[in-house]
Amino acid sequence: MTVLFADVVHSMDIAAAVGAERLREIMSALLDLSTNVVSRYGGTLSQFTGDGIMAVFGAPVALEDHAVRACL
Repeated sequence: MTVLFADVVHSMDIAAAVGAERLREIMSALLDLSTNVVSRYGGTLSQFTGDGIMAVFGAPVALEDHAVRACL
C-alpha cells in the first residue's frame, strides 16, 4: 500500500493575494480534479487535509503497482 499526501504550498500567501472566497473556489476546483485523478489511477481519497489530500493506493483493493500509480 502507498499513501500519498499532497498539499498546496504557501496557501495562506495565496489567500492573502486573492482573498478567502476566491481561494475557496480555487481549492474546491483543485480538490475535484485531485479526486478524479486519484480515482483514475485506482486510488481512494482517504481524507481532505485543509489545503491538501491524503490518498491510498493498494487498499482496500490490492494493486501490485500501487507505488507507480500513486506517482502517476
